[in-house]
Amino acid sequence: MSVKPRITIYALPFLFLFLIISSATLKAENAADNAYFSAELGAVFFDLPEYQDGYGVVGLEPVSGPYFAEADDHNGSSLTLTGGILTDKHIDWLNSTVFLEASGFYSKSNENANATLGSDPDGNNIRFALFDGSNGFNSSDANPLSYKLRSEVDYYGARLDLGLESELGSWTIRTQVGPQLLRLKQDYTLYGVAINDPNSTYNRYESLDSRYRGIRFAVSADKQFTNQVSVETELGISALALRTRYKGQDEHYADGQSQQKHSLHKGTYSADLKLAARYQVTPAITFGLNIATTYINDVPEIKHATGATSNNTFVPSSLDTDSMLVTIVGVELTSTF
Repeated sequence: MSVKPRITIYALPFLFLFLIISSATLKAENAADNAYFSAELGAVFFDLPEYQDGYGVVGLEPVSGPYFAEADDHNGSSLTLTGGILTDKHIDWLNSTVFLEASGFYSKSNENANATLGSDPDGNNIRFALFDGSNGFNSSDANPLSYKLRSEVDYYGARLDLGLESELGSWTIRTQVGPQLLRLKQDYTLYGVAINDPNSTYNRYESLDSRYRGIRFAVSADKQFTNQVSVETELGISALALRTRYKGQDEHYADGQSQQKHSLHKGTYSADLKLAARYQVTPAITFGLNIATTYINDVPEIKHATGATSNNTFVPSSLDTDSMLVTIVGVELTSTF
């Protein structure tokens, strides 16, 4: 997996941020505490669509299981960088000041799952295959399949916002809008070995690469309780265009291999909520604790093949969509200058 595209994507928002801050610094030397930069390190929790397989059809009737359902719960780590500047542009009739902000984040998780599957409760074989039933693997009580799945998730993105900041009593209200880019990459590696015959294997490699492009609108409210303690809440709504590319390959020790590609394009939306508590350590340094949750209505889901070639009921794999919830709990350090 190449790292170069990721570096390019992440460099863009911070290049914009550098230009913004450099320009503003030259423009307003006396505008103290107008620029800010924060880094947040946290734990990420993914609630993804399940990776399900092991379905089959016998005599045109679906079998009831067992089947494999994993890779929906992922835990990992996340890094978020945010920077911006409150400009000296004041809009009198709105009693607001213009600000610019850029941010980028990267989250990663790896999970492993294991299962041993035999026949269904009626004694029928379970058919494992991705594209072509003749290239699949029948798991039964007499010849069970030891199933090992490794799933990897890379989730990252960036946005650039233009907004207005205003004071309402002890509250600071921010309204902002700007382009948002997200990418969700899921890789699955499946290893199947017949327990009674270690030389009988069935392996599978799949990749889902989903890119979201759209516009995000957000409103936040920050309340200063004391000179050092404040809390903030932010709600964002995004309209997004989803483009997904899927590719996979399966291989059986005796029947060779097969490959397949799919693509999926559709419009969708996401919503995010953030809660933060902050403590001002020095006039220029603030420490914070954050929890942020993002809901994406449509993320790709692989619908694995079903059936058996003996009764011509085999249906190749396809793509569908389900929802995803991502939660990040982290610590934040912010510097103003």
